[in-house]
Amino acid sequence: MSKITTSSLSPRTKGAAPFLWKTYALLEEGEEGAETADDRKKIVSWNAEGTGFVVWSPAEFSELTLPRYFKHNNFSSFIRQLNTYVIGLSMNGQKAEFRCRDLNPGLSGESRQGFKKTSSKRWEFRHEKFQRGCKHMLVEITRKKMEPSVFPAFLKASDEDKANHAEENSCQTLLEENEILRREKVELQTQIAQFKALEVKLLDSLAQHMGNTNHKERRISPLGSPDKSVEPELEDWLKNGKKIRVAELQRIIHDLRKRKRFTQALEVSEWMNKKGICTFSHTEHAVQLDLIGRVRGFLSAESYFDSLKDQDKTDKTYGALLNCYVRQRQTDKSLSHLQKMKDLGFTSSPLTYNGIMCLYTNIGQHEKVPDIMREMKENKVSPDNFSYRICINAYGVMSDLEGMERILKEMESQSHIKMDWNTYAVVANFCIKAGLTERAIDALKKSEQKLDNKDGTAFNHLISLYANLGNKAEVLRLWGLEKASCKRYINKDFITMLQSLVKLDAFEEAEKVLEEWASSGNCYDFRVPSIIIIGYAEKGLHEKSEAMLENLMEKGKVTTPNSWGVVAAGYLDKGQVRKALECMKTALFLTVENKGWRPNLRVITSILEWLGNEGSIQDAEDFVASLRTVIPVDRKMYNALLKATIRDGKGVDKLLDLMKADKIDEDEETKTILAMKSS
Repeated sequence: MSKITTSSLSPRTKGAAPFLWKTYALLEEGEEGAETADDRKKIVSWNAEGTGFVVWSPAEFSELTLPRYFKHNNFSSFIRQLNTYVIGLSMNGQKAEFRCRDLNPGLSGESRQGFKKTSSKRWEFRHEKFQRGCKHMLVEITRKKMEPSVFPAFLKASDEDKANHAEENSCQTLLEENEILRREKVELQTQIAQFKALEVKLLDSLAQHMGNTNHKERRISPLGSPDKSVEPELEDWLKNGKKIRVAELQRIIHDLRKRKRFTQALEVSEWMNKKGICTFSHTEHAVQLDLIGRVRGFLSAESYFDSLKDQDKTDKTYGALLNCYVRQRQTDKSLSHLQKMKDLGFTSSPLTYNGIMCLYTNIGQHEKVPDIMREMKENKVSPDNFSYRICINAYGVMSDLEGMERILKEMESQSHIKMDWNTYAVVANFCIKAGLTERAIDALKKSEQKLDNKDGTAFNHLISLYANLGNKAEVLRLWGLEKASCKRYINKDFITMLQSLVKLDAFEEAEKVLEEWASSGNCYDFRVPSIIIIGYAEKGLHEKSEAMLENLMEKGKVTTPNSWGVVAAGYLDKGQVRKALECMKTALFLTVENKGWRPNLRVITSILEWLGNEGSIQDAEDFVASLRTVIPVDRKMYNALLKATIRDGKGVDKLLDLMKADKIDEDEETKTILAMKSS
């Protein structure tokens, strides 16, 4: 298909921006060249009323239509450009913009200001001055003006001709895309709220079927909000004369602890104690003491322990306080408390010794772990699975593989120990690190024999270890077993598999797994495709990384500034500064919604230097405008602007005034740049 030239288009409407009359022309040509209504609607067409147009197939529009009229095939760029146009003030004093109407009215209702993707395949855009048969009205549509707070007014285009001539105003694009993302965020939050409301309705229906007891449990169980106080719900339950069963509350506390909602679990426990729902046994006291330590710290746990009656200071409550000390790495308090427990005869359980071994592990004193193990056995306390695993780990960290094997054989010989996959996986990991491939494979085979076929976590662990061995065949075999054994594989499973394949440079297989994920029905999570994106970038295949990112954005999917920043750095290292600039501009735009990210200083410095030496004034102004919305303005930004401005033969007095206003002094480089003007 031949490329459309400006001479083959209809005469340009006087004063209209090139982008607008090209867009109008492609619609008019589509109407004239189509034989049927179906032909016209296949890719892009006016809507039925002629008051807007619809992109029916973004993929075909990008591939077939855009290159014929514009110098790119980027649908995202077309959308960004489209949304930068307004008309003058309307009768009510408001600016008129392009609007995007949802083609499925059952989903959204009224149209919204600005454009927005409404489905995965179709976009509809409207503007009251952009209508079929009304080409003369295009002249009334102009670009939006940049907000003064973003960048100084004198750095914007000063006359209408310049605005009409510019194909893209990157600074304004960033502002508009930010607004689009904000709207999408609001819409997603609305959808989440709707799903939560649906969940409540479903659970209410279930509660009616199973009885009011389950309904009350739902209101304070882990299904509820983790930030919500549960005490009002419990009080309301009592107020209505409902019965409270102790076993039920204990089960709720257990569920909340299991899901790490310790604050809510503590609320329920303290409410039970305060209301006298039951007389706390030493077990309930131990649970509450543990929760206090987790939520308020060991000092509060100490106070609660000291307040207990003597009959409640048992091995369980002593053990709970020891765990509080261990968890917060209070070595002296832990050892002192352990001695008290020994004096009272409260060290008959492996839990006590396991706690001290965990303490030494956490503070990096692995050499003391075997001593605690020996002491445990000398005191006639039988180690459990966890005891042996801690000790195996300690020997492994110390690179004492003979000691590790000795403990493993002892563990296997114990009749009360049931060997599990995790222990063998720990052994395999240390053998891999030591380069003992055969011993590692032997441990991995034993680990696989102990697998619960429904345990995706176990499969993932073994897949990662085989990847560390460089064994692609085993990685693929285990992935097949996991899919056959587990009813459903979640994003975490895909992430592990993709990480393993990328580590093995198996990108072809990785892309197949990514296709499986895309069709799995799992929720979108950028961490999944980003593994391949970053993998390609690290291999120097930045074009592939960028293509994947562009494809995701065209589909309306979220990407991250870090991923674009990595690609930008890769382009820069290859000397492709223009491409690095474009990727970094996208990264900076996305940073508005990802405020924790900061651009790579080396990349930013190199791009600014290139803009000053070779870039246009417009490129320099646009980049600095977007950059200063993310990081504080500095001398490097102004030096780049000064260089570009002087090269173009323009005055720099206003720039120098702005430097002073921003409290940025001239340095030797600035003076050298200014000397260029006089020479």
